[in-house]
Amino acid sequence: MFAAAERPGSLDSDIVHATAEANDFREFLRAHRKIRRVFFNGKKAEEIFRRRVLPRIAAEFPDITYEGLPSTSPAHAGLSFEKKLARWRVIRPG
Repeated sequence: MFAAAERPGSLDSDIVHATAEANDFREFLRAHRKIRRVFFNGKKAEEIFRRRVLPRIAAEFPDITYEGLPSTSPAHAGLSFEKKLARWRVIRPG
């Protein structure tokens, strides 16, 4: 998600968002024109993308859909492994 950011600790919650610079998703998507779906590993990644990136690129890529998935982090214990796996299987083709 971020090309650079200050993070005094190892947790994502330690990221100093005022210092965060998003990756260049516009150029990435231009280079990979076949992408039609983007998935997020956790709610925070999706929230940040939708707030800081999507408003700048949505008009250029109207055929792409975006979907949040449960975090794979062990810190996210709200769902069992089996339930997380079932949700993540939506990305597997066929």
